[in-house]
Amino acid sequence: MSLAINFHYFYFFYAAFINNGTADITLVLEDKSKAVIDEGIVIKGYGGSYEITSSNLYTGKISAISASTTQLSFVEGFD
Repeated sequence: MSLAINFHYFYFFYAAFINNGTADITLVLEDKSKAVIDEGIVIKGYGGSYEITSSNLYTGKISAISASTTQLSFVEGFD
């Protein structure tokens, strides 16, 4: 499974990624063509999560990759 999200909004200030599946998911702060399993931000299965806030603000492409089909939820906030 692979997914690409592009956060390019000027007033973006929050995002949360929650792994609702059983397989680990790797987030990569780049294009999905550069996503490699376990080489990035690993979100563990069964509810693992990662947040982007004002203290680690990132605006750009975010890609996710997993070894098998899984479930990823995300929430984003704008000002």
